[in-house]
Amino acid sequence: MISIHDLDGKYLYFCGHEESQITINDVVGKTPFDFFEKDTAHNIVSKIKKTAETGKGSKFEIKTEWFGKETWFEEKTFPVIKNQKVVSVIKICRDITGKKKAEQELRQQKIFFEEIVNSFAHPLYVINAETYEIEFTNDFALREKLPYGIKCFAYAELNSKPCSENNKACPVTLLKYTDEPVVTEYMHTDNKGNKRFYEIHGFPVKNEEGRLIKVIEYNIDITEKKQIKEELIKAKEKAEESEKLKSAFLANMSHEIRTPLNGIIGFGELLKTPNISAEKQNYYIDIINKSGEHLLKLINDIIDVSKLDAGQVKIAEHKCSIKKIKKEIYEAFEPLLTASKKNIQFIVDDTEYGGKDFIYTDSLRLKQILFNITGNAIKFTTEGFVKIKYILNTENMIEFSVSDTGIGIGKEEVKHIFKRFTQANNDTTRLFSGTGLGLTISKSLTELLGGKISVISEKGKGSVFKFTVPYKPA
Repeated sequence: MISIHDLDGKYLYFCGHEESQITINDVVGKTPFDFFEKDTAHNIVSKIKKTAETGKGSKFEIKTEWFGKETWFEEKTFPVIKNQKVVSVIKICRDITGKKKAEQELRQQKIFFEEIVNSFAHPLYVINAETYEIEFTNDFALREKLPYGIKCFAYAELNSKPCSENNKACPVTLLKYTDEPVVTEYMHTDNKGNKRFYEIHGFPVKNEEGRLIKVIEYNIDITEKKQIKEELIKAKEKAEESEKLKSAFLANMSHEIRTPLNGIIGFGELLKTPNISAEKQNYYIDIINKSGEHLLKLINDIIDVSKLDAGQVKIAEHKCSIKKIKKEIYEAFEPLLTASKKNIQFIVDDTEYGGKDFIYTDSLRLKQILFNITGNAIKFTTEGFVKIKYILNTENMIEFSVSDTGIGIGKEEVKHIFKRFTQANNDTTRLFSGTGLGLTISKSLTELLGGKISVISEKGKGSVFKFTVPYKPA
């Protein structure tokens, strides 16, 4: 529709289309206030007057009820100049309702799209396939304050060139050679310095000519997934190792049990020999007794481990004397050392103790720990010394140490020495016998008493085992 207005906005001429059903006679001499609501009419008249005053045209949009329908118009004004004066104003009006509806639908589609991508619990990016610039991100990605326009490789890898040029899988580069979505993986250090692992899914967006123009990419954080996988692998390896240790333990245990049993049965048969001398009889009986004691020790170790696993070992604290425990340990091992004819000096040193003699603890379990560790020290030492020492440390704990000049333990073997079914190595088992349960039992008992156990050792230079129990003076 075209109309001509005087300087106050009054219609001088009007030309409309057939659908408008308005003729020139209906309009001339009237103003926009006769056809539009007050605010709209005021807007039209003010634009006409401004064009008349400035001599410059204008462009604006209005929304109004037009023949019972909500209608959008695009209005343009142009000055008519004579003798360097504006004498009237031409206004061209175009119905843009269809355009406005299309724009509204587009906005709604955009909002719908943004709601979808922002609902993703993963970072999502739209990347320019030519420049590698990130053109869009969802809200999840914006949590890391990603600046617009930054190139994806500069953000993800802090590089100045695409990942593919740094021998890393790049979804944008890969999609230039395939029509199918791609999946890659990379490690990213976040803004807190933590290493995170991501699974990258890339989807191609192509133009009408089939050329790749953009890549939609979303990242799934698989850090926890990888950690769980690694933990499962470690658990599997540990289980396999444990199974091997159990098999070795059972093989060793079978040998350990058969040896004293064979001694008992064999020398029991020899006792039936007619006219056996008293000397031989006593010798055979002594071997049977020692074999029985060895077998009893094996059985007790197995029962102790089972009870510890089942949580059936209870600590019974009572008033006891450290000096008495020291004396019992010394009296138990001194005769054995003398009989073994080993060139070992056995020492029990309490000169630096400084605490009270009577304390509250479970003396039975304390002695069991000392017997296990001291027994090992003597077993694996052929000459030199075995020394038991105890002091009151700065943490108000009684610290016992058993040091020796024995065969020692290698660095790798130290890591596993307190694990069940473990001795330093198979050669040690063959040379010195034993179940490999003594130190496991000692560790568990020490912890039940409220202390800790540790070892310092070097192959060929001996070992120092230390354990602590709480100092509770009686």
